[in-house]
Amino acid sequence: MKLIVSIAMAAMTVVSCSSVHDAYRTETEITGTKVLIGRFSRTVLEKDSSFKWFHTGYDRYTPETIPLKFLAGRSSELRFVLFIGTWCSDSKAEVPKMFKVFDALNVSSDRIELYGVDRMKKCDDDAQAAYAIINVPTLIVYAGKKEIGRIVEQPREVVESDIVSMLRTVR
Repeated sequence: MKLIVSIAMAAMTVVSCSSVHDAYRTETEITGTKVLIGRFSRTVLEKDSSFKWFHTGYDRYTPETIPLKFLAGRSSELRFVLFIGTWCSDSKAEVPKMFKVFDALNVSSDRIELYGVDRMKKCDDDAQAAYAIINVPTLIVYAGKKEIGRIVEQPREVVESDIVSMLRTVR
């Protein structure tokens, strides 16, 4: 019986997710806020009308050119893990900017892991514990397999400048 339930749950997860890497669920709070929990792709934010803030923030942001020029030749060595709360004002403000920077650098989607957390900052698979997530958004930047830095809640300057600073510490 447990096997049948496990198979059924796995099948529902595959059916409800938009890509092979997605393993998320949604909750709708009493206020109507849609909360994504687990790993999902950017397309979920782009296609779901509950996340209009993503398009608005993305369209309004213009990355700074000097940091982008510095990062352009180095972006292929970078990998990103991003934890967000679709309910969180900092996530709504910063996540679209992060994706605008990723796009300006032509970062492929396979180098970005995106996780949603609930208000307790937890995922169903405990990914947040593995990455020691305390606040959202948290952008973890890797050069190769080494973590070189994090942006937690808000960048010190702007996303692209903060990533430049991280790279300079490892060179």
